[in-house]
Amino acid sequence: RGWLFDRKPGFGSMCQRYTYDRPDGPGLYIIIHDDTAVTPTEAVAADAILTKLPARTVVRVTQVSRNMAANRVRGKLENPMGWISLLDMESGLRWAIQHADASARMM
Repeated sequence: RGWLFDRKPGFGSMCQRYTYDRPDGPGLYIIIHDDTAVTPTEAVAADAILTKLPARTVVRVTQVSRNMAANRVRGKLENPMGWISLLDMESGLRWAIQHADASARMM
C-alpha cells in the first residue's frame, strides 16, 4: 500500500491511496510526493536537506536500504547525489515508485 500524490489547482498536493506490491530495488523511480527531500546520508535528517524534488521527477536509485530506526526504506540517488525516502514502513506513505508502475499510474 502507498499513496499517490497529484495536484489540484488552488489546493496544492492531493493524494489517493493505491496498492503497490513491488519490492523496492535499484532502478528508475518517479517522485510522486512534491518537495521530496534529498539528504546527504542514509539517515533521515530534516536539518540536512540538500535539495527538494518536485513530483514527476525521474531519478535513478543505485542502492536501497531499510532504515529500521526511522521505519523508512531509503534510496541512494545517482543525480542529484544524495538519499531520499521511498517508503514509510509504518504509515505506508510513499515518496517514489518504480518507473514502470509510475508511467502507467500517472497518465
